[in-house]
Amino acid sequence: MEERESRARRLRTAAVPYLLLLPAIVALAARLLYPTIDGVRASLHRYRYALDTGYTGGDNFVAVYGDAVFWKAMATTVQFIVCTVSIETLLGLLLALVVARELRFAGLIRVTLILPMTIAPVVVGVIWRLLYASGIGVVDPLFQALGFDAPNVLAHGLSAFLGLVVVDVWEWTPLMFLIILAGLHSLPQDPIEAARVDGASALQTSSSIIRCRCCVPCCWWPSCCARSMPSARSTRSIVLTKGGPGTATQLISIYAYNTAFLFSQYGRAMAMLISLLACLLLLMAAAVHFMRRQRGDRRMTLRERLGAIFVYLTLGVAIFLALFPFWWMLVTSLKLPVDIFSHVALWPQQITFGNYYRLFAEFHFGPFLLNSVVIVIASVGVSLVIGTLAAYALARFRLRFGVRHMTLYLVLLVRMLPESCCACRSTSRWRNGAC
Repeated sequence: MEERESRARRLRTAAVPYLLLLPAIVALAARLLYPTIDGVRASLHRYRYALDTGYTGGDNFVAVYGDAVFWKAMATTVQFIVCTVSIETLLGLLLALVVARELRFAGLIRVTLILPMTIAPVVVGVIWRLLYASGIGVVDPLFQALGFDAPNVLAHGLSAFLGLVVVDVWEWTPLMFLIILAGLHSLPQDPIEAARVDGASALQTSSSIIRCRCCVPCCWWPSCCARSMPSARSTRSIVLTKGGPGTATQLISIYAYNTAFLFSQYGRAMAMLISLLACLLLLMAAAVHFMRRQRGDRRMTLRERLGAIFVYLTLGVAIFLALFPFWWMLVTSLKLPVDIFSHVALWPQQITFGNYYRLFAEFHFGPFLLNSVVIVIASVGVSLVIGTLAAYALARFRLRFGVRHMTLYLVLLVRMLPESCCACRSTSRWRNGAC
């Protein structure tokens, strides 16, 4: 009897981590499987005026792979991912190495640096569209003040592409910073402390950390894999450039979005997105495979003082770049309409709250704000509960049957799933009366 009770107790104890992981796995699977399976089905059908006209086999894929615009969009996407991920990884590593040191106000510095990634992509697109605007933006006057011609960023192909890269770097470098900082904190601290005791400089210690065998799987591959997935998304790019001028900034997700919503060719659009998902799956498989294989007070010297000055100067520049778009948005909201288009100034000549009054009195902004608050609280609350349970199970228990790696695959797959994939199918079903 006691042996039976002991066995039942062991089974209950062994089942605890899997029960904690179950809500996360169910949520991730539901978010992944339905859009993917339904998207594959849609890619095998032809649509005319958003109506399903029947099964066509692989005709959509043949048409997509024979489309020169598709390959141009794929090439633009690859260039965009390479540029953004490379810059964001280097900047994120630099900031992580700087913030990993013991600094005053370290918590405030971290919160400030991650502010850009907390803003909705559509809002980021609006902010930077205002910054780039030739009439009211700050970029053209800045170049003119430095003695250069006004670039008119969004009017030319190369400058628009580089402008889009800058926006992505501004928004998502904080994510790289957090991932790499977490990886650095997971590294053994004893060798680092020993190097400091032996008199190694900050540069020597940092270079040793970068070359460290255990640093690569903890920092580089997860961060690069995590960032290359959202880079293929389209919300911010649609708001900022709509893929233009011409096709200079038309990523594959934007081309699929236009194919679905402008031409109602849902099958062909899903064929594009399924092809994109297959390419990202290869990247994810390579990343996961690589990660599984790696497994007393004293006075400061002059060199240390100079290093501290460099650290705070670097953080000052980073904080300024992170906060300036928010400052510009605030200043613009306090200007009179005539001042917005008449001249560029970092502070309004006459402060007015008329824009805020009209926002709530004439445009009835209150209900929209309330809806946003309710949705954010509900989604963040549910995500926090599910994520906390899953993280506790992964961190505190030894899981069997490959559950840990399956959860990792699910998380990466959900991150990779293009937003257009869900939007296209939801719109198609809504128009057909299926939703």
